[in-house]
Amino acid sequence: MSQAAMGQIKNLLQNPFEKVREHCFAVYDSACLDIFVKTGILDFLAELPDRRLGADLQQLHEALDLDSVKLAVILRYLSTQGWLNEREEGIFCLTRSSLELCRGRGGRALVMTPGRADIASKTLQMITHPEWRYSTAANHTAFQLANDTSLPFFSYLEQKPELLDLWGASIKIRRGDSIVYLLRHILHNWSDDSSITILKLLAEAAGSDTKVLIIDMVIYPCIIREAEGNTRGPIVDLDELRHAGAVSGVLVPEVFLERTRKISTLGMNARLLAHKSRRTLLKSFRPSAMTLPSVLRCTPSSITFSGDGDPVVSSPETTSALEAASRVLHDRRPVVFPTETVYGLGALALNSRAVSQIFSTKGRPPDNPLIVHVSSRAMLSSVLPKGYQISRLNELLIGRFWPGPLTLLFPCDPTIVPSIVTAGQPTVAIRMPSHVVARALIAGTGAPLAAPSANSSGKPSPTRAEHVLQDLGEKVDLILDGGPCDVGVESTVVDALHEDGNVRILRPGGVTVEDIEALVSKMYPHNENKPQVLVHRRDYQDEAIEHAPTTPGMKYRHYSPSVPVTLLYTTTDPPPDQQSIAASDFLSSLLDSSRPIVIPRVGLLASDESPLVRIAESSYGIQWVYRSLGPADNPAIAAQRLFDGLLSLEKDGVTQILVEEVKEVKEGLAFMNRIRKAAGASVWIRIV
Repeated sequence: MSQAAMGQIKNLLQNPFEKVREHCFAVYDSACLDIFVKTGILDFLAELPDRRLGADLQQLHEALDLDSVKLAVILRYLSTQGWLNEREEGIFCLTRSSLELCRGRGGRALVMTPGRADIASKTLQMITHPEWRYSTAANHTAFQLANDTSLPFFSYLEQKPELLDLWGASIKIRRGDSIVYLLRHILHNWSDDSSITILKLLAEAAGSDTKVLIIDMVIYPCIIREAEGNTRGPIVDLDELRHAGAVSGVLVPEVFLERTRKISTLGMNARLLAHKSRRTLLKSFRPSAMTLPSVLRCTPSSITFSGDGDPVVSSPETTSALEAASRVLHDRRPVVFPTETVYGLGALALNSRAVSQIFSTKGRPPDNPLIVHVSSRAMLSSVLPKGYQISRLNELLIGRFWPGPLTLLFPCDPTIVPSIVTAGQPTVAIRMPSHVVARALIAGTGAPLAAPSANSSGKPSPTRAEHVLQDLGEKVDLILDGGPCDVGVESTVVDALHEDGNVRILRPGGVTVEDIEALVSKMYPHNENKPQVLVHRRDYQDEAIEHAPTTPGMKYRHYSPSVPVTLLYTTTDPPPDQQSIAASDFLSSLLDSSRPIVIPRVGLLASDESPLVRIAESSYGIQWVYRSLGPADNPAIAAQRLFDGLLSLEKDGVTQILVEEVKEVKEGLAFMNRIRKAAGASVWIRIV
């Protein structure tokens, strides 16, 4: 069951397509192991004077007359499966697992038993067999179909003793005192009668000091036979079985002692997971194998900074939380922390292994770069190439907007910042957050942090600690709760490195375009050599940067909850290829005519003055859940409430979310940038 639980944990972290690919390529496991043993590679490596040093491809080629190029592919595949260790490039040595395949070991006989692929190929035929499809008899399995026999497995082996002595390994029965027998999968793989037979034979062979260790797994996820004539039978829960004793087709742990007398069980833990009760392995193991993260409260008002930029914390609780987070970070694990924009998932930016935990936790594509967060100008200098001089324009932006929600691009030295942070790009995105908890954490850790938003990739960014807990849950170890985020959308990303001297806004965010334009106008009052402020996709288009982005938020769809989102344009005219629709007609379209009894539950994000609220309240047949975006003339409030609104409506169980447009001025530009990425559809509404 521990393996099953670990499998579920792996499923949480693994990209679904990668799981499919892994299973498709798993067919090569047996083939590569066959090559590994039958060509003599294993024995050659095992017989080296010092097997820890291994052998290189040229040595294997000369000793075994095998093509080194093809061999490299096979051995590297075996390395990914744990059978080999590529100690250095092209040099392979045995592992603890592959030693089990050496001469005289039982693992060698098991792996080399012929016909395993044939048996697997007959599984489909077994479950669709007209006579066997509901049978659990030991001689009605894929084994019989593959070997053209009516004998159960053990009876077949009695007639084929040569199968137990293969490739230098043999299985022999031992009798006598002080023997420990290890039984695996007896309960799982065999019927009552077969299990009892195995255990009784073992009881006869056992001496007075014999110990029996039974390790087993019982999972009947769907059906259990209970009575003759009812082959499918009802779904039976584990608790029912424990009190009912023996049930046909099932042998529960408690009956072992009664039926075998000499045999006892140690630490048996059988679980029956039934679809009827909607149990899952994840829920079954959460108490023992999965734990919720620690959520540590930080009080921002207790944090100040000295003249040198060092944090001064007056709250013991906050000090303890920051120190705990720093320890986790130095252990190369990610930590969730608040910023003024959204909550971030941070790891040591200059440590590739630590940063890789961000990608696996979020399920983030590897070509989506990260932003590096610093706490001081000195830390900024430590990240930049040695001797690099920051341009006058970037100095102006830093002086005006740092600390704050502004990210700047700088040249990257790959010997300082690992390529996993930059996705291999020649620039690195850096910012200094203004949230005191974030700055105190970075300063106290003494290292810059790479940190995207603390959410599953593609989901809305979290603006509260509870958002992170609901989304990432057990995937993170520690969350610093600093309260709700003030800005509510990610930072503005600026590229001011081009030779033309212009300021390119790659992603609108917490610092508005108007703020940047005002700074540029102030610094260049006579318009002489005044840089232009250009917004990507509004003032210019750059397909190259969209294909290979230098900053987050440019390539992939983002910010989408698990329910459909529709953007409603109420003041903007539709493009030539679109038609507007009356508000009443649009609301009618939300009703499902095929299910007239079902009342849809629809979320609405709109301004306080929006006519959509009035029209929605007067509509019939829809249950509305409304969240305010604040006054229509204050886009900063709308931006602050956007992600929180999407996540709260999703939690409230709505079937879809409607979001009213905001004017694309100031923070409204960032709002519309995010909602366009989140929305699966756009509708132009006529208010009549």
